[in-house]
Amino acid sequence: MKILFVCNGNVTRSPIAVALLRERLRQQPGFDIEVDSAGIDTDEEAPSSKAVAVMSEVGLDISRHRPKLISERSVEWADLILTMTPLQAERILGAYRVADRKTHVLGDYVGEPEAVEDPDGGTIQRFRETRDQVSRLTDALVQRLMRE
Repeated sequence: MKILFVCNGNVTRSPIAVALLRERLRQQPGFDIEVDSAGIDTDEEAPSSKAVAVMSEVGLDISRHRPKLISERSVEWADLILTMTPLQAERILGAYRVADRKTHVLGDYVGEPEAVEDPDGGTIQRFRETRDQVSRLTDALVQRLMRE
């Protein structure tokens, strides 16, 4: 299975989700899952410094992540596309016909209907809260994947 996490800039939420899911999968051998991320509107060259800082607090390094735009190729590559907000899912579904039936809001997909809002411009504490929310949702994602 190939999972693509998508947020706006691919500098905070989706790279956090990738790092957390990869760590969870490392702890759960037997999963054959590839994980990647993309942004809908990115022009950044590196992840958010606050995102890097809050991930280093939990022992994960996202400093080498390089943001990239979502593309037809990445949408076709993915078996499952998980966005952080409903608007992001709508934008993907409106732009890529092949995204139909494989694009979901992360919270909805794991049975916890909540958006992961962008902490950009917020305090380091707001970034920690985002990391913790994404962590909880990726834990729920692993539980769902284990049942399937």
